[in-house]
Amino acid sequence: MQTSKFPSVRALDQLLDDLGASAARRRQLDMVRGELDRALERGALPVGARRSLRRLLEEEALGPYVRLAESGALRHRRVEGGLPPTSEATNEIRRKCVDLLREALGLPALRLGGGEIPLQPAPEAATLSALARQLDQYLTGPMSPAQTRLTAVRALELDTAARSGELVELRTTDLGEDNAAVYVERRPQGGGTVEGEWVETSALTRAALERWLDVRNPRPWAAAEPHGCVEELFAARFDLPAGARVRPVQDASRSECRGDQRHRPRRTAHTGPGCRRCRGPRRGSGGRGVRARRARGGRDASPSARSTDRKLKPALHAAADVEHY
Repeated sequence: MQTSKFPSVRALDQLLDDLGASAARRRQLDMVRGELDRALERGALPVGARRSLRRLLEEEALGPYVRLAESGALRHRRVEGGLPPTSEATNEIRRKCVDLLREALGLPALRLGGGEIPLQPAPEAATLSALARQLDQYLTGPMSPAQTRLTAVRALELDTAARSGELVELRTTDLGEDNAAVYVERRPQGGGTVEGEWVETSALTRAALERWLDVRNPRPWAAAEPHGCVEELFAARFDLPAGARVRPVQDASRSECRGDQRHRPRRTAHTGPGCRRCRGPRRGSGGRGVRARRARGGRDASPSARSTDRKLKPALHAAADVEHY
């Protein structure tokens, strides 16, 4: 955090360091600290609040500060291009932080307006039942990894009624045997004693957790014997055109991989340019085999081609030696 040019804010930084608040409360106090610094920068607070921390936390300075902050004018970044008023929850947190700072300095709490935040109404039983039916329907079909995780989280929420902060703290080690229960640490809003309890999970939650754990920690791969004939396997793996058939070499390769000795291709000795392996006519007929050997510079190549080949061989061997070296 950037050091402020106002002595009162620098003294507030020292007070915050000595306060020993939790990480969540420290973020809230840093928000108030930043707003006070921007209010002083705008000249919205009394001049004496710039030098003295006690003057900064007096009601004469905190009253204008709270009104200006609730209007959104002290935001450190814009929201959709503007500075809208802060929410009721943020306003209540700001008032509690102000009282906490005053008490740390030995001043009484101000209790600046607003009162407690009204609680959100609990969802009706019909809404929860509809959500459970929807999650059960999701589990019967294919889901993406993100949807699988969200389904497990929603199922846990239906069973435990945990707050968002309590759900975030859950780990796989908090799950009981066969996912039959989950350990939840209750964290009361506004502070208090953290208490843990085991909550029994429903059949829906156990199925959702098992589905998600398979995605999170997939089982090790194991080879399995394929089923079906060769044509069916290749048609399922490749997009073959209509009427296409599997070549014999593919059938032989598959049989060889399976250890079937009967379908291994027999190797025959080469009997000359007219044999079945060459798949070409006899030498001298000008067929495909002769043309291929001429292109490679073999014995059927022209005398000029063989002469050129003899001239190039020493240079090629020298280049190969240099590359090897």
